[in-house]
Amino acid sequence: MNSRLEPVVPEYEIEEVIDECKKNPKLKDLSEEQLKEIAQISIIVVRQESMFAGPLPHPAILKRYEKTLPGAADRVLKMNEANATNRHILNDKIVNADNKRSGRGQILGFILSILFIGAAIFVHI
Repeated sequence: MNSRLEPVVPEYEIEEVIDECKKNPKLKDLSEEQLKEIAQISIIVVRQESMFAGPLPHPAILKRYEKTLPGAADRVLKMNEANATNRHILNDKIVNADNKRSGRGQILGFILSILFIGAAIFVHI
């Protein structure tokens, strides 16, 4: 039984490092198994954590979507564009409704003030 904890490295990360290793002319004679071992060691030794926020996935994740299912990246972009359009339409409706509500409040306030002034004049007479 091995008491050492082996870190679990996601397969897609290993594949990305192997692809980069294959581009290196110094590593062209290595077997696929050797490249995989190098990839695992390099991922374990150097770990970069990053955070990405926004309506779209990180470009690297989008690239993996496209690699897994051709056309997926385009579908994600189109879906995001449609959502953005819907958000703009909804925001326009909200702003217009707020403007109408504000205008009605001012009109009703004016009418009430005229009624109170009229009632004060009537009571005073």
